Amino acid sequence: MPAIELDPSVPTPDDLLVDPQGRPYFLWDVEVCAYLAGKLMRQARPGDVYRFVTEADIRTLWPLLERYLGRTRATWRERLQVDETQHHDDG
Repeated sequence: MPAIELDPSVPTPDDLLVDPQGRPYFLWDVEVCAYLAGKLMRQARPGDVYRFVTEADIRTLWPLLERYLGRTRATWRERLQVDETQHHDDG
């Protein structure tokens, strides 16, 4: 498939804005997605979090995003009933 060249001053067309999983084209990196999900979970109300990511997304990203939860880590671990042994090793 040939590359599509877009005028940078024109917004991206809706059909190219997100991939089939609903991720914006500029968030292709899993680590970036984990960081942003963690920031969202840390700073938004829990009910609002689910307007942007699904519980399945959170569970998939958990090993990477847990480190970004700060003081909310225990709350989210309890909410999702995630075992403490299911964590990312920061070392």
